[in-house]
Amino acid sequence: MINGWLVVLQKTSALFLVMIVGWIATRRGFWKPEASRTLSRFLVDFVSPCYVIVQFLRTINGDMLRQSWYIPVLGFLVIALGQIVGRIASPLVRTPVRRRTFIFLISLTNWIYLPLPIAEALFGAGGVTAILLMNVGCTAAIWTIGIATLNPGMTPRESLRHVVTTPGVLATAAGLFLTLAVPALRNDAPGLPFLKPILDAAGMLGLLMIPLSLLVIGAQLGEVPLQTLKPEPTLWGVLALRLLAVPLTALALVRLLTAVGLAIPDAPRLTFLLVAAMPPALSCTLFTERYNGDSLLSSKAVFFGTFASLATVPLFFRLVQALGW
Repeated sequence: MINGWLVVLQKTSALFLVMIVGWIATRRGFWKPEASRTLSRFLVDFVSPCYVIVQFLRTINGDMLRQSWYIPVLGFLVIALGQIVGRIASPLVRTPVRRRTFIFLISLTNWIYLPLPIAEALFGAGGVTAILLMNVGCTAAIWTIGIATLNPGMTPRESLRHVVTTPGVLATAAGLFLTLAVPALRNDAPGLPFLKPILDAAGMLGLLMIPLSLLVIGAQLGEVPLQTLKPEPTLWGVLALRLLAVPLTALALVRLLTAVGLAIPDAPRLTFLLVAAMPPALSCTLFTERYNGDSLLSSKAVFFGTFASLATVPLFFRLVQALGW
């Protein structure tokens, strides 16, 4: 990974600048809160599935799937590591609701929208594939161990229903099915010319995913009233554990797996570390509002964590590179 940390710094800086545009647009009144909600839903329900399906058709084949079965496991594992770290430190938080939110914020990394363009810059199609496959495991972990932490009353049946009906998981399943069942689609469907316009349209929609997701993130951060963002000890604990302790734990785990002979190829290994180093996901606030968590703590963690990651993610990858990884 020659100058990999520098690529991460440059890409993170570019992402940050696009988010700033969304933040300024909201603060200046050009972008209304209802626009953020509408575009966020459009992103999740339409743009992201188009991107996932098209990328699977472009980058995946049967041999690759057989060789990459473990990548969704890595996705589940990255959330589980955050759970473990959060639970170890959770006795420091006294209030039960805050304690559950504390653990959840440390667990729920930004697993797709921020790391995707960085992984693509580092590894090209291999990085995109790793993120998309990891998304399956991350989603399963969020709706099982993640929501069980935030809302202990949720039944396993409810968790399973959410996992199998998530647009990202449905799009992944559709992409895998089409890749394996209709391999001609991987070459722009030369024998199925009536599908070419549909694939082209899906590809154009998919091109919106990264810039639109960054603008929405910036806009939603801009909606947070600045007067509510006063730092506090619990917030510093969330940020230190999410941005420092979890990535270092993930790095230690990867080194341990390598030491016992379970070496992971470069792209999925470094993508796993990249996802582990991300700040709390923007959706944390949506989850805490829905499942009676501490939404104010969540808003603070997302806001400060997103901006702090501009420094912590490149520094972490500088460490990874210094260690020869």
